[in-house]
Amino acid sequence: MQRAFESLRGIHAVERVMAKVVQTDLEEEENRLFKELLEKQRLSIRDGLRLAIDKMIKEEVRVDPKDPFLSRKPVGKSGLGDLSTKHDAYLCRKRRRRGIPRHERTSGA
Repeated sequence: MQRAFESLRGIHAVERVMAKVVQTDLEEEENRLFKELLEKQRLSIRDGLRLAIDKMIKEEVRVDPKDPFLSRKPVGKSGLGDLSTKHDAYLCRKRRRRGIPRHERTSGA
């Protein structure tokens, strides 16, 4: 828990126009550790919580629905109607045809 908050020093809280009150309960040990970290960094509880929340939000992976990788339609045709369900079997057959000995084949590839 300590390490997560020690890395917050360089993060600046974003100015907030509207606020929502949030309340929670902390275990005694969580509260003690959190207050120690806040003291070391000379932060108020409010600022420490805002920094932690901002960090979590920034670290969240967001998917852009307009990303061309996600929005492109398939361009190739395999001619195989069951390719999506049997792709491993087709790949395995292709490896056999190329002359790869059975002992060198792996079940995961």
